[in-house]
Amino acid sequence: MVKTLKLEELARNFIENKNEMWRKINKYNKVRIDVDIKLDTLIEHYKILFNELQMSNKSKVKNEEQSKIVKAYAKYIKTKIGIVKIDENKIVYLIGKLGKKKATGIDNIENECYQNAILTKLPRLIAHLFETTINHGIVLEESNVGMVNTIIKNTTGDTQNVGNTRPITIGTTISSLMELLLQEESIKNIELHPSQYGFRSKSSTSHAIFVMKSIIEDTKNKKKSHTRFF
Repeated sequence: MVKTLKLEELARNFIENKNEMWRKINKYNKVRIDVDIKLDTLIEHYKILFNELQMSNKSKVKNEEQSKIVKAYAKYIKTKIGIVKIDENKIVYLIGKLGKKKATGIDNIENECYQNAILTKLPRLIAHLFETTINHGIVLEESNVGMVNTIIKNTTGDTQNVGNTRPITIGTTISSLMELLLQEESIKNIELHPSQYGFRSKSSTSHAIFVMKSIIEDTKNKKKSHTRFF
């Protein structure tokens, strides 16, 4: 992979055309490996992963301190009177950001169904739903339920090792819209570093791994020493 995609070419694309750089990286990163693990084994593993919090003693103390801060803030918020209003045009905008031909959640409703209904009363209804959720803490029961898809973390590792898997949860479209709304509002107060790969549009930590491997291979070819920090 590294041999067919030169680091110099990536660097040039990064300066001239970042979209072209990500297109090339994504092209060479598309590797599909089937999971060869029994379903019951995966279910038990994910039950523990999602429901049993495993922390060191130091992390437990820090988590307890953070929990106290959150509870105190929640108590403070209840004393404040404020009603959040959401413009239905904002919902129309967010619906337009939804991807096409994406996997559906447990409701089996495709993103395109929402996109084809933006001229109806649907955006106003969704805005009202989100206002109710934020202002009164009422959440749809399906909001916390998703379909779990399993992928292999290390494609060159053991495909029968449950520890080498990563669950990806596919939520409903309405949940995705709520996440987009919260992201849009949260990002206003967050400044991301230019070199950050995760938690930003059209980028992921897999790209960082690819770049690191490319740099290592390049230094090897030039017979230079290299140091890695984790």
